Amino acid sequence: MNCLEFRRLTLINPEDTNPARLAHEQECLRCTDFARQLLRQDDLIREASRIDAPEGFAARIILNQSLQAQSRRPTRWYWLGLAASFLLAVALIPNLIDDASYAFEEGLVAHVSAHNVLSADYHGHVTEMQDVKQVLATANTAMPNEVQNVIYASTCIVDGEVMAHLLVENDDQQYVVFIIPERSIVERPFQHADWSVQTAMLDDRGIAVMSRSGNDVSAAAAALSRQFDTPLSSGQTI
Repeated sequence: MNCLEFRRLTLINPEDTNPARLAHEQECLRCTDFARQLLRQDDLIREASRIDAPEGFAARIILNQSLQAQSRRPTRWYWLGLAASFLLAVALIPNLIDDASYAFEEGLVAHVSAHNVLSADYHGHVTEMQDVKQVLATANTAMPNEVQNVIYASTCIVDGEVMAHLLVENDDQQYVVFIIPERSIVERPFQHADWSVQTAMLDDRGIAVMSRSGNDVSAAAAALSRQFDTPLSSGQTI
């Protein structure tokens, strides 16, 4: 089971006893922390719902039921509950977005590890410029003026999204580049296994620049972002 499937099941039921879900929770520290956060939030919600009924509350309910023609106004408890729900959502949503972004980034690393264009099989590979143009078009990216540094280009699907998968040289170093047309991604560097990754945004598209050299990829990501920053929708055609 991968992180996305684990988190989908955990959001449905944080106490799900699916063996595959439990096994993944034991293996993945981030998913373990994610599950604990949800359980803590459930505890907070249950604690907030334990409100002692004020004296005469039952009698007021009966009286309210007898006055069906009168409109009901929100009570103080209603507004307090609404405020508590809003504060809980504000605290929870950023964590869920961050975890979803991390899971997507892990999917990129898993894909490039399985389809490793840095291997010797791709060295010396010559990609036709028309092929590069077609691949970039799938990622809503126009052909840049400089393409001689593109060693390899293919269209790949990661997490159900079609994107451009490139091998590009920059300052004598080779980098794996994904251009992602349908997703806004968090701009940040991160390490996973032996990959260094920098994610950024190109206009309305995402880009991920990856290296196994151990070098800081932020400078390369900035240079490659400038190279591929023109969207196809700017008026150019393939």
